[in-house]
Amino acid sequence: MLTLTNEESIGALSTFNNLGITEFATPFPVIPPSTSSTPIKLIHGRKLVLKVDPSTKYPGWTPVNFKYHVFTDQEICRGSCRICYNALGEMNGNVCKMVAKQLITNDTVGKELLHSYTQTQQVYMAVSKYLKKFQAVCASSKDKPLIDIITKLQVVNSFVAYSGKHDGLDPKNVWYFEESLVDQGKFQKYTSNVYFKTQRFGDPIHLCIAAFTHYVYEITSHKHLVADLQGSGLYLTDPLILESRNAWVAEANTAEQGFANFEDQNWCYPLCCQLGLPFLPNQSSSQDHKQNHDNDYIAEHVKNGGQPDLSESMASLNNLLDDRDWDESPL
Repeated sequence: MLTLTNEESIGALSTFNNLGITEFATPFPVIPPSTSSTPIKLIHGRKLVLKVDPSTKYPGWTPVNFKYHVFTDQEICRGSCRICYNALGEMNGNVCKMVAKQLITNDTVGKELLHSYTQTQQVYMAVSKYLKKFQAVCASSKDKPLIDIITKLQVVNSFVAYSGKHDGLDPKNVWYFEESLVDQGKFQKYTSNVYFKTQRFGDPIHLCIAAFTHYVYEITSHKHLVADLQGSGLYLTDPLILESRNAWVAEANTAEQGFANFEDQNWCYPLCCQLGLPFLPNQSSSQDHKQNHDNDYIAEHVKNGGQPDLSESMASLNNLLDDRDWDESPL
């Protein structure tokens, strides 16, 4: 547990759901953070906010007060570099369910330790900026149901937080916080660092992600590739940006393989055509966007034993487009 003394009791809180989501879409057991009679202690820490320095006119990371609690006995999942835990954080005066991520190994101490975390924050911010540009370009598309979904997509709210003295930070007291997506629905993995083939052709969100990935690839002149997109509902989390000569997050540098696989696996569908995105290098220019979608949709139909998997598509449309008639859906 965290070795801090500056804590504040917030009394008993409601527990988490009895099921959560791992990064592989497998339910995991979540231990209630407290019993009804056990108060939870909030730690008085800091979170980093990007602000413009009035004296230099340049943006920089500014620490502001942030109260939180990480349940280090409630591990959600772990990857090659980070472990995720259930957590609570105070946002706008309310205590909210959150996820706290921490690097598994890091020999750095002090303020230099924050660099690995702020680097991740910059990736989230960059992907969010790309997404807003994509949404603006898509606004003129004729596919209204898809556009309704695209305009609501967003990167989950996140930030770096820590406790203790800034110049003597302990790796155990530095975290990357995100809003919890447990209540947003089934967790889905859309792409990875090296896999970009659209997986569900009847699901509008999967089609949006495919077009978004292609869009960023084109507007950066094939230099950047948004990868590792995943999330729940209309929220995206854990993104990565591959750069043609490197990766923004060093421990996940799969750029060369990622670009090669994207150019081989990603196919253009009608939304790419509406946005004027060209076919990828080394792919035939005589392709038909709608035929690509129909062929892949039929292949998925056959793979599922002759029955197309519409469960998630229907859920997405019912939840997100419940004011539209069935015959207007993109399925």
